[in-house]
Amino acid sequence: MKIAGMARIATWALLIALGTRLDQAQAQTQVVPPGSPTIESINAEYEKAVHQLDRQRLESLGRLALSQPRAQAAITYDAYFRLAIAKSLYADALPYATRVIQSEDPQASISWLAHLVQIVAEADKGDYEGSLRSLASAIRMKAADPNKAATKPGGLSIGTQASIVDAYYQRLIHGDQIEVARKAMKLVADSAEAPPIRDLAGRRLKQLGLVGKPAPTIAGTDIDGKPFQLADTKGEVVLVVFWATWCLPNAQQMPMLDYINNTYKTKGLRVVGINLDAAQDGSQDPKTLLPMIHRYLLDYNVTWPTLLNSPGDHDYAAAFGVTEIPASVLIGRDGTVKHLDLVGRKLEKAIAEALAQKP
Repeated sequence: MKIAGMARIATWALLIALGTRLDQAQAQTQVVPPGSPTIESINAEYEKAVHQLDRQRLESLGRLALSQPRAQAAITYDAYFRLAIAKSLYADALPYATRVIQSEDPQASISWLAHLVQIVAEADKGDYEGSLRSLASAIRMKAADPNKAATKPGGLSIGTQASIVDAYYQRLIHGDQIEVARKAMKLVADSAEAPPIRDLAGRRLKQLGLVGKPAPTIAGTDIDGKPFQLADTKGEVVLVVFWATWCLPNAQQMPMLDYINNTYKTKGLRVVGINLDAAQDGSQDPKTLLPMIHRYLLDYNVTWPTLLNSPGDHDYAAAFGVTEIPASVLIGRDGTVKHLDLVGRKLEKAIAEALAQKP
């Protein structure tokens, strides 16, 4: 979810958040028999059914392409790979992507789409080095083709191209593949024809450059007026969480973060939040947002300190290279950045390992 353009989604996200809180409040006053349906269970069941239908549609398109003459199959494969990208069904589409890439004379634009799917799918499978080789191969293919127009990303919009690059990047980061991510983003930055894609890869490289280096400064007062300085936490492990009240994925992370905080705070972990609500409107005084932020923290039982992101010395997001949220940075006992954007059990494992290290 990008910081740029936050205003476009702030309204609907806030409505969703308010609706969720109302549901939670009503649930607290009602006795629900065990096993009864809930809003969450109904939504989860629906999403599961939709996902299964998308997979079935993808498989039907793939079988149709196999039965068609080359010209018609190219049209079907185009729809097939675009569906895989739109629905993030990269791993499901890998067999057909491999078939297209290995075919003797694939249409250039279809081959390019197949390469894009293959790259992310291999990362999904945990074959990170293989995905990097596939990326390099795709770039060489495009550079070697005399008809450059045919090998451009299948008429994909800049937004879709960016989403693919970011999907790949996120898989590498969540897999803690920092070196592979550096190499991949360097390849993209050096080869991309569209300036926005080069810029995206460049921003990712900047953030990756933090790993292994001393963490940028965080110094200010939290929303309760208490001073906080990252420098004072040396010898502890610090998890910096960038969040906003309107970001639904942040809300979904809160139970896990609360568990991590409660489990590891007595062992040397500090969690600090950086709130980015004001980033949706640069002209807005962050202090005017305090009542809403306080309410959110109470609703989600957040007990760790939270600082407001603001221009100048307090633009912590810029210092840490954060351009999208959710985002997090894990800082070791020695004050250096150890990991970026890990989630779930991988985050918990990284925290445990960092706590086990001596200052």
